[in-house]
Amino acid sequence: MNIVALYRKIPRPIASCLAAIFAWGIAFSFGMLSAGGAVYLYDRGKNDARDLAVGMTALFSVGTFLFVVLFSGLQRLHHEISARTPRITLAVCLAVAAAATALLWDRNYALWVLAGWLILLCGSVLAFQVSKRIAAYPPAREAAEDAPWNGVDQRPRIEG
Repeated sequence: MNIVALYRKIPRPIASCLAAIFAWGIAFSFGMLSAGGAVYLYDRGKNDARDLAVGMTALFSVGTFLFVVLFSGLQRLHHEISARTPRITLAVCLAVAAAATALLWDRNYALWVLAGWLILLCGSVLAFQVSKRIAAYPPAREAAEDAPWNGVDQRPRIEG
């Protein structure tokens, strides 16, 4: 039995939690790697105060993109999702980024923060477009056959 079939047999709430944890772990890991890389490329890590803005921009831009795409993809792998799934996921990511920006606000670096938000919003639009395609992607034939039966036959009927 493959891992996808096992994942589809998990109840929906547990699968959603597992998808969120997995997507967050991957997004945070790659976000931290990109933040470290961006800070190093910006000034070779000389502890300039703008490093925080550069690091936050990289963390939230990469993290938001990966979390939205991975969470939508994992949810879609388990069950059908609506267009609301990427929207809600993106809204949560942007709310976290806004809260972190408000907590760490410094007027001296407002231009850097503004540039960071522009990059974040461009990445968010891209993530939303990719996630919409994931949500609209038709399920594989074997996916419908391996899915747990919930009492309702959801396969399309061909009348003829």
